[in-house]
Amino acid sequence: DNPKVPVEQDVGNNTSTIFQGASTSSPADENGDRSIASVTQSGNDNVSDVQQRNDDVIATVNQNGDANDSGITQNGRFGTASVTQSGGSNESDVSQGTAARGADAIVSQTSAAASTGNYSNIIQNAEDGYADVAQDGEGNDSNVSQSGANSAPPRMEAFVSQTGSDNESDVTQTITGAGALADVDQDGANNVSSVVQNGNAEAYVSQIGGLNASTVAQNVGSDGWEAFVSQLGDSGISVVIQNAGANTAELTQTASSLSAYSQITQGGGSGNSASVSQCSEG
Repeated sequence: DNPKVPVEQDVGNNTSTIFQGASTSSPADENGDRSIASVTQSGNDNVSDVQQRNDDVIATVNQNGDANDSGITQNGRFGTASVTQSGGSNESDVSQGTAARGADAIVSQTSAAASTGNYSNIIQNAEDGYADVAQDGEGNDSNVSQSGANSAPPRMEAFVSQTGSDNESDVTQTITGAGALADVDQDGANNVSSVVQNGNAEAYVSQIGGLNASTVAQNVGSDGWEAFVSQLGDSGISVVIQNAGANTAELTQTASSLSAYSQITQGGGSGNSASVSQCSEG
């Protein structure tokens, strides 16, 4: 099967609901595999809800203007969800469920005012998930939650990029197997980032300008955690906590991080490496 459902809605009280899936919950039921759903909404009260049950599915949602709201649920393997929102009360929820091995979620949001703002929530409950969130404007809020057992390779990956003001990012990865990667880049004011990882993982956090705060907690799991945090400007503060052994942690804070504060805690094993650099610029 390769059913395709395109929906286009112009200015008005837009609403779209799409359901694609098998008549049973069995993975062997291929009715609905390789389904494609495409939704384009422009102007006013946009709402879109896409539900796909089967394997190798694709959902693409584009919303431009006014009260955007998008929900995508995928329960099969190798699903791809792509959401683009701009110019309204942007909100995106992507859920890729327990059977969603190799799922990809890509969200791009642009907002012009903090009163509307960008909100993105991605939940992936399966192995080898990939999440990519890009938010530009005011009032950016991103939540990524990934859990499952990974093959080797690939691994679980989460990328978050926020440009503007009132940025907040939360990444939680709970995994076994091949490990996980979290990469958070925040450029603007009032930055807050939290990364919590359970399992063998890497975390990269970059914050430029604003009231920066970063917490990386790498908890129980195998040895070999890695955390790299860079704060370039304004109020600083960073905490890294690692358990197990053979961990690497590096913190960099420039002189323009006015209230710079760093803490690294490593425990539970040998072979740990920690580096803190608080330096002048230029």
